[in-house]
Amino acid sequence: MTDDLPAGWAMTRIENVAHLVRGVTFKKPEASSEPGHGLVPIARAGNIEGNRAHLDRDLVYVPSERVAKEQYLRSGDILLATSSGSLSVVGKSALITEDWHGAHGAFMAVIRPCSDIDAAFLGYLVQSEDVRRKWRQAAAGTNINNLKKPDLLSTEIAMCPSNEQQRVVAVIEEHFSHLHATTSALTAAQRRLEALLQSVVATLCDGSWPVRPLSHITKSLKNGVFVSRPSPTPPGHPIYRISAVRPLTLRTNDIRYANPVPDGASSYAVDAGDILFTRYSGNPDYVGAAAVVPREGAGVLHPDKLIRVVADRDVALPEWIATYVTAATGRREVENRLKTTAGQVGISGSQLGSVPIAVPPISYQQQAASRVGHLLAKQKRVGQTLSSTETRVGTLRRSILSAAFSGRLVPQDPADEPASVLLDRIAASRPLNANRRRVTA
Repeated sequence: MTDDLPAGWAMTRIENVAHLVRGVTFKKPEASSEPGHGLVPIARAGNIEGNRAHLDRDLVYVPSERVAKEQYLRSGDILLATSSGSLSVVGKSALITEDWHGAHGAFMAVIRPCSDIDAAFLGYLVQSEDVRRKWRQAAAGTNINNLKKPDLLSTEIAMCPSNEQQRVVAVIEEHFSHLHATTSALTAAQRRLEALLQSVVATLCDGSWPVRPLSHITKSLKNGVFVSRPSPTPPGHPIYRISAVRPLTLRTNDIRYANPVPDGASSYAVDAGDILFTRYSGNPDYVGAAAVVPREGAGVLHPDKLIRVVADRDVALPEWIATYVTAATGRREVENRLKTTAGQVGISGSQLGSVPIAVPPISYQQQAASRVGHLLAKQKRVGQTLSSTETRVGTLRRSILSAAFSGRLVPQDPADEPASVLLDRIAASRPLNANRRRVTA
């Protein structure tokens, strides 16, 4: 591998260019979900999204005496997830760009680069596929995947001269800014469509029509089947996850597999045109959410935390019912019937059946369904485009980083101070660590 390095580069280990800051440990009763006097915010793995640290949400707060001075996050720190049930989470990281009066939890670590190392360069380097692959292999475990400190610090990396580090970072950020602009434009279009859909739904459902309870305009209303720990992969009968239902949209690929197949499974298989309602969730915004089953979603079981409703099409179309309970008036009626138990929010079948639904003429319902369906189709196309674009962007990001850290992204300058000299200088300033340094030019 060293023979492939560009002139002026050198192989070293992370421990020779940075040190590790352990996460804050605390007892569960000490943690609070709300800020308060004498409490310090603690970031967790969920605060790293898309290689960025989001330190304004989903925090816990612990007594300040639990936090050592060096554990407060500083500009230039690389925040890293080191332990998770998912290997895809272990090793994800984000560069901290400004000092923050907060720290990180015990399942996290911070790589703090030496002053002679460009923090952004090292931050991008540890996001590269080569480093992530090494960390996944080192962390793989039976239940919890854990990246240990010795494995992290001993990770071998290719280091380039200081001046080249800056050039590499500049080119990476130029490329990444273009990629970000592409996905941002699609995300903005998606949000505009969502706002338009909400506005259209509200307008379509605002009228003076007869009102009837949901149970009076349906042929059946039935809870789903209980399946203990369905598998993410076959064999078994496909069954929807609770998260498959979102307002006006059924994610037909959001499924698990029931094995063994429950008794009477056929009676819980949904048909095209059925309406699925979320019966139970930790998020009240999703309880009572309704979506009509499309043709491609038929034949799948619905679980006990979803309610299946079959509309009486002579009175009300399923698309109209789902639209009406999504609109402001219908949604308020649903929310008035929600109950909270042990932190979970739910609605019973009888309460759902009592929700008043406005019933305009079928011809109007058909027109409304057509217009909403058109917007949903457009929203789906934008979502698919965004998803495929994000996949391509991910591939391009990996290619850019691969080129950057193999010396192919920017040209080398023979006048630059070689990386071996830089590493010798760092080692000399850290006499206690000098005997551990290994550099291969």
